[in-house]
Amino acid sequence: QELTDPIISTNYQIHHLDNKQAASVLEPNSIDLQYSSPDYFEARNYRGVAKKDQVGQLDLQSYIDSLVNLSIPFRDRILKESGVFIYNVSDIIRENQSLAIPQRLTLAMVEAGWHFIQEVKWVKENPTPIFKFNGFRPSTESILIFTKNPLKFHWRELRIMNDNKSISVSKSGSKFVIDSPNKRLTDYVSNKNVLDLIQTPVFNRKEFDEIDPNYKHQAPQNELIPLNFILHYTDMGMTVCDLFGGSGTTGAAA
Repeated sequence: QELTDPIISTNYQIHHLDNKQAASVLEPNSIDLQYSSPDYFEARNYRGVAKKDQVGQLDLQSYIDSLVNLSIPFRDRILKESGVFIYNVSDIIRENQSLAIPQRLTLAMVEAGWHFIQEVKWVKENPTPIFKFNGFRPSTESILIFTKNPLKFHWRELRIMNDNKSISVSKSGSKFVIDSPNKRLTDYVSNKNVLDLIQTPVFNRKEFDEIDPNYKHQAPQNELIPLNFILHYTDMGMTVCDLFGGSGTTGAAA
């Protein structure tokens, strides 16, 4: 809240402004990945921000429209042709029914001209209980991945070195076969296959308390979530943007 001027360095920029003004500070064709976790719909009252200025306090259709409208300058001007645009959104249960927010947003983004790559599910190890709901306990959020051009978006096939860096040679019939010391990266966290499911705790409050015991952001994100997408949709030196800066997790992960 005290940041009145942008912080500009060689490696990053921090702007304290309404995200509807992002197009005024971002250069054309400058962003490789936009990853955001927008306000939850009707579920938070974020510290230091008037309710009328919070996207999540709008009515449902206006909430969807606002998220789509924020993406349009990226589609038209800011995002590179090989770029990727990601929203992490949660569905909300109201009066014993789902509001289908991820589905509504996906359809609205497609109608606005985005190409939908896929939905990845974030599975929470410690989901918030919902009372007075006759259904299964919600434990996931949807990470919706879009691109300008489905044939040109950047995808990085990550590879790591085997612990045994020696190269072995074997014979198959009349041919000699060299086993590469590289292997396809399966999962840089738990050595499982990389699937369209990411399972983490919501966040570690202790980490934030060590930095600032008075820090009161209501929905910090676990750093492993944006990290997955930064590693796969960018290479070193590419530029990542977060329209909803929040606790700065995306920047820290990048």
